[in-house]
Amino acid sequence: MNCCPKCGSPVQEGMRYCPGCGERITPESYEQSYYRDGMNYGFQENMNYGYQGQGADEVMDIQKNKVLAACSYFGVLVLLPLFLSRESPFARFHANQGLVLFLGEIICHAVSRGMHMLHGWGWPFWGFGLMGGALDILNLVFLVFSIWGVINVCTGKYAALPIIGSIQLLK
Repeated sequence: MNCCPKCGSPVQEGMRYCPGCGERITPESYEQSYYRDGMNYGFQENMNYGYQGQGADEVMDIQKNKVLAACSYFGVLVLLPLFLSRESPFARFHANQGLVLFLGEIICHAVSRGMHMLHGWGWPFWGFGLMGGALDILNLVFLVFSIWGVINVCTGKYAALPIIGSIQLLK
């Protein structure tokens, strides 16, 4: 079986892109993998490409759980990694941040709607409309953090998001 020259994932004959990392595969770039006693000898150095300082088990965990970890940043989909990949440190890390973002979005949206409702009651409550507008802008910050989190997942990073990264809801 052929292997990807970038990440070492098995690649079937005729495939144009590596299923593990997305690297373009040309017929010249196929690398013959040699297995001895069930272990691929170039595996760890090939898999660590782009994941400096991480062991082979950790890299496999990241590759296996990227999609579920990315779901963490899409609202209620945060429940998927919590239920489907409980044992994955990578998925749990991103599920924690996604859960903090989701709860923050719910609270911010509820308070904003309440402020806008109070603003509709007349002139004594005009300031509530302004505060509701500020909370609507805060929802955009949550959106930016969600995009930032998905980018971290796609690049395989355990990077904490600013402000919310230190909050730990999941043990």
